[in-house]
Amino acid sequence: MNRMKPERKLRILTVCQGETPSTHIRLYDPLGRMEQAGRLQWRKAYLASLSRADLDWADLILLQRLDNPAGFDAIEIAHLYGKPVIYDTDDNWVDPPPEYHPAYVYHSSILVRNTVERYLSKADLVTVSTPALAEAFSRFQDRILVVPNTVDFEPPEPPGREGPCVRIGYAGTRTHDGDFEVVVPALVRLRREFGKRIALVFLGCLPPGLDASEVELWGFSDDYKGYLARLCRLGIQIALAPLRDNPFNRFKSNIKYLEYTLAGAAGVYSRSPAYEGSVQDRITGLLVPHTEEAWYEAVKSLVQEPFLRKRLAAAARRDVAERFPPERTRQAWESAFSTAAREAAGRGRSRAALPSGPRKRKKVLYIGSGFLWPHTYIDEFLVRAFSSLGLEVAFCPLVPTPFYEQTVALYSRFDDRFRESTLLRSLDTVTSKFGVRWVRGGRGVCDPAKV
Repeated sequence: MNRMKPERKLRILTVCQGETPSTHIRLYDPLGRMEQAGRLQWRKAYLASLSRADLDWADLILLQRLDNPAGFDAIEIAHLYGKPVIYDTDDNWVDPPPEYHPAYVYHSSILVRNTVERYLSKADLVTVSTPALAEAFSRFQDRILVVPNTVDFEPPEPPGREGPCVRIGYAGTRTHDGDFEVVVPALVRLRREFGKRIALVFLGCLPPGLDASEVELWGFSDDYKGYLARLCRLGIQIALAPLRDNPFNRFKSNIKYLEYTLAGAAGVYSRSPAYEGSVQDRITGLLVPHTEEAWYEAVKSLVQEPFLRKRLAAAARRDVAERFPPERTRQAWESAFSTAAREAAGRGRSRAALPSGPRKRKKVLYIGSGFLWPHTYIDEFLVRAFSSLGLEVAFCPLVPTPFYEQTVALYSRFDDRFRESTLLRSLDTVTSKFGVRWVRGGRGVCDPAKV
């Protein structure tokens, strides 16, 4: 009697440039659980050491937050052998982040943003953390699936008795320094008013404007589970989640709500899209306008009302357990894998049916100056103009280091009006030579919709 061989489990290869909390939240934790349950096989790789053997092993390639063009070869190989490719991200790196963000200079480069756009368009499926992010990326890809963030962690039971002072805290990175501009003055006022009856606790960073000698400052753990365990041990009773209203923050997820709730804290959140869809004001947390006075009054009310703190924290725990269970993310990934496989199969049939001859979508190799001003503005204009014409643009920068240093020193001697006039003359020369009309947009960058 012949025995049927067991069906081989789906092999998932995740590729990232480096591990971040997002990598653990969105990939490692859910895929690890799914592998333990026998639902798939999973292997992780880093872009710098990605090998052909990794690609041969995988049935599906899952790229996360890549902004380096080195991954394009992997996509081409995967597509050549009919393997689906998913691109996952939980931030909007297509548009520049706010100027206070540590990655502002890097992600303001047209090279980086154009690379992200190409990943979005080349993948068989794009997965994101929020519906707002899916809508923002719809101009690059029509196959987008929301895989929500959830936290797979068993928190300890909250302490039965509170300590002698109310612990007010924040857990996060320097990327939110600008979000704390209105919160720091409110905390200084509260510290002056309540003295030692409150304690300020920060995990990961200390926002500018606070005295390090007057706060508890804790470093991050090496892994995400260790970070969550430390957050829970700190005994924070009032947790802060400020977000300024800007285009970058509008695409953020509610991850702080999930983490603070697991830590047993009552959260105060900026009234922003990241939290308005999940936090119920005065039921599972406090939603406040992003002003100093609003933050001061909200935190003060929780300091003075222990019953309200406990009620909000308990309600939030029930809410997260019911609406944001980790299984929700795992089910979304299974749906994503099935969708990507169907798209890859359809792409293979379409490719076989195409007649021989030139491809309909032409490519442009644009060799630019990279990060040299004012050429970055010209690069931005031309890349956007080519893209608006339906051309796929591969941007290749040339940055000779000695010339770059000399140019920076040279341009630092001139004021903005000189730079502006130089830019306008350069654009006029380039566009008139090629018979292209250009329209000036914000900050001298052209709007492709007007070209």
